[in-house]
Amino acid sequence: MVHPATGYSVVRSLSEAPNYASTIANILKQDHPNAKLHHKRSNANISMQAWDTLWPQERKRQRAFFLFGLALILQLDIEGIRTFFHTFFRLPSWMWQGFLGSTLSSADLVVFAFYMFFIAPNDMRMCLVRHLVSDPTGATMIRTYLTL
Repeated sequence: MVHPATGYSVVRSLSEAPNYASTIANILKQDHPNAKLHHKRSNANISMQAWDTLWPQERKRQRAFFLFGLALILQLDIEGIRTFFHTFFRLPSWMWQGFLGSTLSSADLVVFAFYMFFIAPNDMRMCLVRHLVSDPTGATMIRTYLTL
């Protein structure tokens, strides 16, 4: 549960832990441990339900977006990184604070991306488009966003 762009996970992990624990406890309460014939299937079902709780489609979209951005930053030279962060902190504060705080929805992240693209200098725009169409994280992000 580490935020790919910032590396911070403690606050998010601690804030989401009670919900995860409650959901997993409810799944386990529904299981029938005396049904030994269905034990393997039951364990797989419990595991899948827990996984789906930890990684709903919304979270998968957010993660794909974050990984796309991380891969982009890792490919930039020092001047590109300066330009990227100069542009990033020109965004409305609710956007960059929401991004760093992991509070933006996947739809908010799309708005964030368009706004960032709009205010970015042309060389950064070219870099963003090139990264979207050539890096595997671009295809993964698009595919994840299009998955219902």
